[in-house]
Amino acid sequence: MHERAVCREIMDICMDAKEEYQLDIIESITLKIGVHSCIHKGQLEYLFQISKQDTCFENTQLLFEDIDYEVECLNCHQTYKPSINKHICPYCGSHEYNVINGYDCYVDSIEGH
Repeated sequence: MHERAVCREIMDICMDAKEEYQLDIIESITLKIGVHSCIHKGQLEYLFQISKQDTCFENTQLLFEDIDYEVECLNCHQTYKPSINKHICPYCGSHEYNVINGYDCYVDSIEGH
């Protein structure tokens, strides 16, 4: 269950931002999560709800945005979203690719005042 470590890291990042930008309240945190990141959003939300009790995050909302799986063809350098288990470039037919999106998980924005 790596969601616990992810939750802790999110809170640490937000605490640093809170201090740096002298925020009194953090209203929302938007996370971008890749479809292949192996992050379970439900578990992460649950852990965040537990972890934020009696902290400055008590009224903070956790928001999620998905990052699609995307690859770049190593032959023609076009980017595309492959279908599951089918990484054939629709532009040139190559099977060689480099993953450019879909495994990430990061704090995209923090709203507060």
